[in-house]
Amino acid sequence: MDLKDTLDRFMQAYKVKPTRKIAVAVSGGCDSMALALLAYSWAKTPIIAITVDHRLRKESKDEAEQVSRWMQKHGIEHHILKWDGEKPPSNIQANAREARYNLLTEFCNQNRIKTLLVAHNKEDQAETLLMRLMRGSGIEGMCGISEDTNINEVRILRPLLDVNKNKLKSYLRKQQQGWIEDPSNRNEKFTRVQVRNFINNSPEPDLLVERLANSCKTLQQSNSYIEEKIKQDIKEVVNIRPEGYCILDIEKFKSLHKESAIKILSRVIKSVGGEYYKPRFEKTDSLYKQILERKYNATLGGCEIFESKKQKEWGKLFIIKENAAPQHNLPLNGKSSIIWDGRFMCSLNKKDISGYYVGALTENGFAELLKSDKELSRVSLPRKIIFSLPALQTLEKIVAAPHISYYENNEFEDLFDVRFLDELLSLPQ
Repeated sequence: MDLKDTLDRFMQAYKVKPTRKIAVAVSGGCDSMALALLAYSWAKTPIIAITVDHRLRKESKDEAEQVSRWMQKHGIEHHILKWDGEKPPSNIQANAREARYNLLTEFCNQNRIKTLLVAHNKEDQAETLLMRLMRGSGIEGMCGISEDTNINEVRILRPLLDVNKNKLKSYLRKQQQGWIEDPSNRNEKFTRVQVRNFINNSPEPDLLVERLANSCKTLQQSNSYIEEKIKQDIKEVVNIRPEGYCILDIEKFKSLHKESAIKILSRVIKSVGGEYYKPRFEKTDSLYKQILERKYNATLGGCEIFESKKQKEWGKLFIIKENAAPQHNLPLNGKSSIIWDGRFMCSLNKKDISGYYVGALTENGFAELLKSDKELSRVSLPRKIIFSLPALQTLEKIVAAPHISYYENNEFEDLFDVRFLDELLSLPQ
């Protein structure tokens, strides 16, 4: 099938219209370059190409600028995002992936882009399955890369998962378009490169890739049934609170099948803790066993887990953000949105305003608000939860804290929106 037809059918299947504003992640490799050109020819409105400069290699700046020149040649709007700050000494690829998606989705949210195309291909899928098999992943992990996921309120679509890399290279050659070869793709200190070499050195690498990719499809079909059951269990067992915490009915939770219970626990902790990855299975399994043994006090993944002592809340397990976990102050200016603390979508709804940031309400901040508004003492939320809530602030004061209905004046009630990003009922990443 022609690649343009492949993209068109994919977008139709996922109900994405050519008139929708979309972005494409473009590293400069053959797969992302091909996707950018295909998306450009498919779309009826201008697309936006985004390159992340991870700054892990001295050549990365020049490569990002080369991508910019290529995009400019085709008339495609292009932006370079930089991963600043100190880089981790280990687990580089996983940390780079997290940073990349955080930067990409932050850009999309700030620019009101709801759909991001990413260029994983069939070989990527095969490699991912083998890597997860090596790690002993369960069925969810063995499903490989999903065509449709949601990260930080941005829909991530991968239209090329059923396309071989060589087909993408052939397409670029016909377009007389070059691409960048990342030398880290040949560095055998990375597990993915070792797996890739294993596949390429097998007697029939193309056949092996095809079979591994087909296995992912089969497992995804089976897992979709499990996912529907888990969603039903979440609705029965979990009370998802807009203030960014969850309450579990202990007896109902204990009655669940272990597979469902552990997955729910893992997803609740990821959402409430604001972490990019779910906690490791071993730690979640250990917490699950503690709960069965009525040992309810624990911490995991930036969360504090405890049973309420209030009589009206007996039998309820609270999972809240751990106050010791860091919560950064992030600037929020103009008509834009940010993800704060990995948990809340915060938006300003007016152009041409500046000087604001989102930070934790904190114990001291709440105490200051109490001085001016005694009614806040009646807020029924546990203090630990209140102190970790997002508040719109200037350098001098707090001007809005929607979860406790505090606004310095009525203008801020319409100006500042906050929403908890629980992904408990969305597809796993």
